[in-house]
Amino acid sequence: MNIKKKRTKMIKSVSVLTILLVAVMTVVPFAASAANPYYSFSIPAKGNLTKTTYMLYRGTNNPDNKWGVKMTHSNERTANHPDGSAKTVTKFWLGVNNPNGINPLGSTKVNVTEGALTYTKTVAYRNASLENVYLYAADNSSTNSSYQAEGYWYAYTD
Repeated sequence: MNIKKKRTKMIKSVSVLTILLVAVMTVVPFAASAANPYYSFSIPAKGNLTKTTYMLYRGTNNPDNKWGVKMTHSNERTANHPDGSAKTVTKFWLGVNNPNGINPLGSTKVNVTEGALTYTKTVAYRNASLENVYLYAADNSSTNSSYQAEGYWYAYTD
């Protein structure tokens, strides 16, 4: 091959690799966010509940397949830490999508400590199998003020 053909071939190869790299960089963060969905919501005062605005599909028919939640940040204020710097606890659970009314409970309720390792619970209810679910949350006590909580959750981890 002459130099011109080699150069043209190299430019085509670099172009193809660049396109592939851009495609991978676009798809990988999306796939990661689908596998590790981020939540951020206000936990209401006095034990009232809240839920994510989006659902995830619990793509397993085995209730023993774990679901999980990690609370990476909370600004809940406590008597000993009025600045919100305490490692606080929030209650989380799954709710099964019911477009005709109240979402039924899809798992047991678990208390999760801010900053702890991802909490996985092996108990999900059979009615949450192969269904769209929301992540629900409520304060684990009856405080008189709301606070922000954020982290990641998984409809199933197996």
